[in-house]
Amino acid sequence: MNIDEYKKQLEILTEKYPKKYRGTKYIINWDYHWEEKKKIIDLADLSGVKTALDIGTGMGILAYQLQQRGIDVEATDIDVDTTGHLFKEATNLINLPVHYLKILPKKPIDLQKKYDIVFSTRTEFDRQDGFCWELFLNDCFKHTSQIVIKTNRGNKTNPFPQRLHRYSIKDATWIICLKKQEFFSED
Repeated sequence: MNIDEYKKQLEILTEKYPKKYRGTKYIINWDYHWEEKKKIIDLADLSGVKTALDIGTGMGILAYQLQQRGIDVEATDIDVDTTGHLFKEATNLINLPVHYLKILPKKPIDLQKKYDIVFSTRTEFDRQDGFCWELFLNDCFKHTSQIVIKTNRGNKTNPFPQRLHRYSIKDATWIICLKKQEFFSED
């Protein structure tokens, strides 16, 4: 499905839901959200990447863009009772396998397999009391060799561990692009 068909199908889906329903903003403000996902992907080193995981995929827009680059993508999200049915319908449009994953502070992440790269955008899991980036990233690197995460945090304080600040950038919110060897390096 090309981008015009994809967008049209998403518009048809969102028409069934109230304007403020979770996920409709991604279609109402399509250009902004499309470019946001593209920018995140462009920050990554995709050379040799064949598989990707999109944690907290939501509507699946980032996953779709990766699919269009020939990458085999899987995704995670929390339960449909929390996210609402629009997310599930949107990911079904692109045949995106979505696995249940709820990230909890100080609990291991069970991803079942390895991926060349892991993405996550507009994170919410890092707002939980007791959440620790060091533990989360350490756990993620058991399943991948590269991570690109765009938080929902727009404050001035960099949320990532001090030793990782050089791998993070401040756009409207904080973003980290990190490879496994960088995370485990001692300098």
